[in-house]
Amino acid sequence: MAPSVQSAIFDAVLPALPDGAAVLDPFVGSGITLDAARLRSLEFTGIDINPLAVLICAVKAGPLRCAEFLCSARSVGLAARFDSRVGLDHEFAGLEKWFRHDVATDLARLRRAILDVDDDATRDFLWVCIAETVRNVSNSRISTYKLHIRLPHELRRPLRVIDFFEAVAESFTEQLAEHASAPPDSGRDHYRMARLVCGDVRAADRTVLPPRSFNLVITSPPYGDNYTTVPYGQASYLPLHWIPASELARTTKSLHPTTAYETDKGSLGGSMKAPPGRPPPESEALAVTLQLLSGEPAKRIKRLRRFVEDLDHCLERIIEACVPGAVLVWTIGDRHVGGRPVPLRQIFSELAVSRGLSKKGAINRVLSPNRRMAPRNRHAPRMSSEDSLVFVMPTDR
Repeated sequence: MAPSVQSAIFDAVLPALPDGAAVLDPFVGSGITLDAARLRSLEFTGIDINPLAVLICAVKAGPLRCAEFLCSARSVGLAARFDSRVGLDHEFAGLEKWFRHDVATDLARLRRAILDVDDDATRDFLWVCIAETVRNVSNSRISTYKLHIRLPHELRRPLRVIDFFEAVAESFTEQLAEHASAPPDSGRDHYRMARLVCGDVRAADRTVLPPRSFNLVITSPPYGDNYTTVPYGQASYLPLHWIPASELARTTKSLHPTTAYETDKGSLGGSMKAPPGRPPPESEALAVTLQLLSGEPAKRIKRLRRFVEDLDHCLERIIEACVPGAVLVWTIGDRHVGGRPVPLRQIFSELAVSRGLSKKGAINRVLSPNRRMAPRNRHAPRMSSEDSLVFVMPTDR
């Protein structure tokens, strides 16, 4: 999601809402909506199934002691360089496959040095930095979110792990400093604390999604099941396993994923088994699309159906948590399955209207044609645009 687009949406919508509007992003990701809400001193709740996303958001939510964070990162780098130990303090499945011994040794040194830092917020910042470092120095390609082993000559590439960690820390600090130095737009002299939850919106209880609590929903859900589209769970698997379980639980209240596929299988459309007793989604566009895909493998058709069913389930839970008159802005793009277009924007609009929302319009955004695409996905047309669909809850609900 583009920060400039999110800010423009906030500025357009907030005059129509009461002061102190409560904001929800049920697919918070790396927290672009959080940034915009924080700048406006709005009460914010962000939910994501991926623990790494929640950890990143926890750092961005503050406190943003950027100078202290950077100083600690440099101290950690220095301590790691003076650490002569070559043994690893922990193990996990696939460690020897995905990391050269010299790389794992340097990561272990960084990990030990981070654990010696006293302040929780600083350690969270440092865990995000080591997570980004892990993704770039592992034996997995970074041209795709899936875990794919690099080519033999790439596995032998020179790597300066501690230098890379320090560079990541400097870059991340610069990003955070932009928000730390910006005063709230709301007229208040302080930022509100954000509430962040690692979990599945479909299973969230009323302490996470209290009925009639949110005035504004701004989000962008997955455009397809993560298992076969953008597998963020696979991408975060290796980084998460370099963060101690106690540290991950402290910030996200979650555990390490047991497999590289666990997070993605738990996301929308990740399970082929539909929950019992739920009515089918009300979307003519979905019915037509499934009919057009009738010649495709049955599993591919079922996965699309399950994704839309889960998306509809999320929408139901989110609507229950909105106050009458709430505004909901969903950024969504169409995709392809088996080379055929899936009109996800139309499907979602029909789901929303079937649940009583009133569609007010759509803001179209043309996407850059220069975005990276994995070679195996080039059989389908590149997504060229997406819409921010605007809906309003009825006031008499």
